[in-house]
Amino acid sequence: MAKLRNNHGSEQRGSNTGYASRLGIFLVVIVIGIVLIGYALRNQLGQSIPEGYVPVAQKGDYTIPKQDIEDLNYLPTGGDYEVVHHAHYSLGYNEDAEQAAWVAYPLTAESIYVPNVKRSNWFTDDKRVSTKTAVHSDYSNSGYTRGHLAPAGDMAFNREAMTESFFMSNMSPQIKVFNAGVWKELEENVRDWAIKRKELYVVSGPILKGNEKKIGKKTKVSVPTAFYKILLDIKDPGREAIAFVVPHRLCTEPLDAFATSIDEVEKMTGLDFFSKLSASTPEIEANFDVTAWRLDKKRFQDRLKNGNRK
Repeated sequence: MAKLRNNHGSEQRGSNTGYASRLGIFLVVIVIGIVLIGYALRNQLGQSIPEGYVPVAQKGDYTIPKQDIEDLNYLPTGGDYEVVHHAHYSLGYNEDAEQAAWVAYPLTAESIYVPNVKRSNWFTDDKRVSTKTAVHSDYSNSGYTRGHLAPAGDMAFNREAMTESFFMSNMSPQIKVFNAGVWKELEENVRDWAIKRKELYVVSGPILKGNEKKIGKKTKVSVPTAFYKILLDIKDPGREAIAFVVPHRLCTEPLDAFATSIDEVEKMTGLDFFSKLSASTPEIEANFDVTAWRLDKKRFQDRLKNGNRK
């Protein structure tokens, strides 16, 4: 019996030793896995994110604080346009051209940091426009893409915002080499600037003169000759702005060739931007310093290589 007990005791000790060994290996694997996942996430988020940054919300949960939107009473005025407010951007709808004359919204660094929701790609008419908008089929087989004025990339912080970005009221006819080329490059640089400056106010729209080509079977949609994008750094100190007017064509010039003042965009569109702000500080609309808005040269080279393909 003693021999049997001794053997049993040896087996028990062996079993405990094996269990401890397996548990140790399991814990080591878990730790290594956590480290590797953290490293991968850091690479995915990019080097522009500050060390130690923790996202403010989980995927799809973030929304730009309402007080930021309400405090920014910077909507353009001028023109007989129906103003429509969505949860995450506002627009002035041009019924004659069947597209927005302007789309305006705040863009924050936090909204860019959070993980993106899945791109919608579901284009739908905007029920809030009383005169009705163009429909998806108006662009089909026209030779023009449905070009976002408020980019889906700026609205990827929230499922509702992403859905809103695919309303047809936010679309304007764009040739592919423009949409996937210079316009995309400008949108990406805007997100860089929002990260650097913490918060921007963005206004985008078409340049329309009234005699443009039209597309569409159900609705006649005007094809713009150019597009503008205005950026206002709304944080003190050093509040400043810049505008870009980009011709609607294949563009091989760098983005700074299209930089201009807000005053110039006002002359082209008949709109009045930031009237309350410019009344106290008119130099914001009259002047611009393109060197204060650093452009990503690699994106320019990528556009020339890949984005300008027909």
